[in-house]
Amino acid sequence: MNIVKIFKNQWIIALLLLSIFLATNGYIYGWDDQHLEIPLLKKLIDPGLYPGDYYIEGLKGNFMSYLYPVLARCISVEQIPAAFFILYLLSRYVLFFFMFKLWQAITRNRGLAILCVLMTLLLGRVEEFLYRTFSHQEFALCFIFAGLYVFYKERYLLAAALLGFAANIHALYSLFPMCYIGVYLLWRKDWRNLLKAGTAFLLLALPFLIWAARRYLTAGHEPAPPREEWLALYQLACPQNFTFYHSSLKYVLTGFQNFINGTGSYWALAALTLLHAKFNTTYQNDKKTQSVILTGWILLAC
Repeated sequence: MNIVKIFKNQWIIALLLLSIFLATNGYIYGWDDQHLEIPLLKKLIDPGLYPGDYYIEGLKGNFMSYLYPVLARCISVEQIPAAFFILYLLSRYVLFFFMFKLWQAITRNRGLAILCVLMTLLLGRVEEFLYRTFSHQEFALCFIFAGLYVFYKERYLLAAALLGFAANIHALYSLFPMCYIGVYLLWRKDWRNLLKAGTAFLLLALPFLIWAARRYLTAGHEPAPPREEWLALYQLACPQNFTFYHSSLKYVLTGFQNFINGTGSYWALAALTLLHAKFNTTYQNDKKTQSVILTGWILLAC
């Protein structure tokens, strides 16, 4: 058996990438957002648990992902740890497979594709992008990257359908790549595929949209707390969701050093974008990647 041929197999490459990720990051059960997700899943499996618990009841009404209600119909409370570990391995494996396929489609080079995935796994990511545990957002990522890959293969309807399906698992994660597809088709003035892709996304995301609409229409509309209070708490808890992390725009603009500290990473991204636009012929000829980068900058500005 030819060893070189074995390691040229895309499924073997994905398995090696999964092994590297597990060796460098490991797996943790009951970590981070699972302090929300595990009690919610237990309550969905056994409604008799946590009677009158305000926190769990609030989660049931506001945590909109179909993964946990579906999973609750398939497993028992005792099976949760094993089910999470199996789903973690499966979703990671599929994710790395399509990450590799996506980078190979972009670079047209197997070795560069492997290096790009390794960069993501080991260096170029925030902790939230690839958790060391299983969650609904991580499960959605394998469908999202599959959608991005088929988008690069110009199968826009299938890409939108995959992203629409993933929206039922994690809506926000799925909406961003759909924006990339929409901007590209709008840029190309491909109105037919834009309409078909938008329709496919909405149809596949319809279960989530109906759930969200029903929740909005039936929810009580209590006065919201002052914006300054909840925004400050949210920024303290999740700084990665803010443009300048722990700093406000006002603080960033109060001095040169504050400006550099707050915007330094964006200047680095801008420099890399300009370098690619000037010297990278693959990037210059790749309208899809250009549309993704453009949309990314638009979303950052918003």
